[in-house]
Amino acid sequence: MTKKNIIFIIIFAALFVLLMVVEATRKKPIDWRYSFSGNDKIPYGSYVFRDVLKHTYPEKKFTDYDGGLFMYTKYNERPEKSAFIFITKNFALDKLDLQQLLSFAKDGNDIFISAEEFSKNITDSLNFTTIYDWKHPIDSSTITRLNFTNPSLKRDSGYAISASLAEFNIVSFDSLYTTVLGTDDREHVNLIRIPHGQGNIFINSTPFLFTNYNILYGNYRYPFAVLSYLRGNAFVWDEFYKPNKREVSSPLRYILTQPALKAAYYLMIMTILLYLIFRGKRKQRIIPVIEPPRNMSLEFAHTLGQLYFNNGNNRDIALKKYSHFCEHLRTKFYVKNVSEEPEFCKQLSEHSGVDLKTVTHIFKYARIISNQSWTSDEDLMYFNSQIEKFYNKTK
Repeated sequence: MTKKNIIFIIIFAALFVLLMVVEATRKKPIDWRYSFSGNDKIPYGSYVFRDVLKHTYPEKKFTDYDGGLFMYTKYNERPEKSAFIFITKNFALDKLDLQQLLSFAKDGNDIFISAEEFSKNITDSLNFTTIYDWKHPIDSSTITRLNFTNPSLKRDSGYAISASLAEFNIVSFDSLYTTVLGTDDREHVNLIRIPHGQGNIFINSTPFLFTNYNILYGNYRYPFAVLSYLRGNAFVWDEFYKPNKREVSSPLRYILTQPALKAAYYLMIMTILLYLIFRGKRKQRIIPVIEPPRNMSLEFAHTLGQLYFNNGNNRDIALKKYSHFCEHLRTKFYVKNVSEEPEFCKQLSEHSGVDLKTVTHIFKYARIISNQSWTSDEDLMYFNSQIEKFYNKTK
């Protein structure tokens, strides 16, 4: 490793550590996301409520589940006398999950759902709707008072809460089967009970009352009084139907959720890219042009021809031509022994498809030329023409 590379790595490491320290010590802004998760301590998470609820009823089994209603029945035993708690902003179920929810209530379990809006299949099945109270002032300093219809929970002065946390009301419910459990100071309904089979489904339209913000800085008594209606030997706390549903965790996902690690991670990626761009450019070499091998066969044949032509030894040329012809017979027609006998010439003619006259002339002239001490140009040309004729017919 060169000295320049070592200096570069030291500078990068120093920047990396410095950025992590700056991000870690920087004052973090408040996260105002709507979470409703029992694992989140942000203002609109439900960590405090879930933790207090667990310790308020130590005799009851408390279960967190983040797999949805259909998956709950697939991987868990059928619940007996349990209370399911769903707290979110918009509560939506598909067909299978809705069937499971109604089945739980039918078997004698209590279902508590606190949300401002519901999917159409839920409102159609349970025959109710929620509506935004647009006439209500949005000022967070405005106070509204919620109360119960149950005398044991009802207060003369009601439960004072911030009006901004109770902006939705329940309307259009079936009063023949539905019991109103809670209203506000203008007689708007926010809590109802719908019996289903042997169990009950509780619908509440003020989910923000179950968040950390209200429990710590508002009226914590009201949300716990609401859940006093729930029966059963166990609580099942939902972590699936949330606005920011928790996803599968991984080291990279954790890094990207931490501001300091996230900034350092992006700095590392950018530094590596810059290093590859500039360092790679410096190391690049010109790629030489490699020409394809030249075909020297023609030049060789021309040179060889000129050599024999200049020497003028026609006999030697003819004999070498005949030797090459015999080798051709061995490789192409698998002839072991070349002979001038008439029977061999006949068999070669039939096997090669060349007329017998041409075959006979080739061997005849080869014998004549081999017995000569000198060969004329005419004899060489004729002998060569017979051999070329054989080659052409056996291509």
